[in-house]
Amino acid sequence: AQAEAAIRGTPAINLAKTAIADSLALAAQDLAALDPPRVIVLVTDGDETCEGDAARVIAGIRDSGVDVRLTIVGFAIDAAALAETFAGWAALAGGRYLPAGNSAALADAMSEAIAPRFALERDYVDGRTERVAVLELGEARTLPAGRYRLTPLQTATGDGVAFDLTDGADRTIQYDAAQGLRPPDP
Repeated sequence: AQAEAAIRGTPAINLAKTAIADSLALAAQDLAALDPPRVIVLVTDGDETCEGDAARVIAGIRDSGVDVRLTIVGFAIDAAALAETFAGWAALAGGRYLPAGNSAALADAMSEAIAPRFALERDYVDGRTERVAVLELGEARTLPAGRYRLTPLQTATGDGVAFDLTDGADRTIQYDAAQGLRPPDP
């Protein structure tokens, strides 16, 4: 509610400069003292126009040890190369790029940007690890028997959990924002 009020109170200025790198650096400074999850949702309708280096700033944030996840929402971005750049920046910070072509898509993208998500990975006996899926809260999957790990992404909190799945087994992993993930009952 506070974020929405602040956003609504910010005037939209036509032909304004877009200081993406500086904005990311300042947002990361604001979030550094807070407990995780630390999430930045950058909404932009264009490229960096203030000679900043967003990729360098993002790498610096990650190198500093501050775990900040970045989701970039591109509003009415028509250039495929620019969308690809934004996707690369978001990936550097453990996030993703969400395109939004109109106001309805923008509202959907904003909801998606703050929804908890989880990486589902399978561990093999030979030491390989494979990312099987990225799951939304409440999403179910049918999986073959094996050893799996579920790790919080985006706005999800807490540590990951590992679990074994046998043929025909049905497991439910509980998630609570205050407590994180809880492994399934054996």
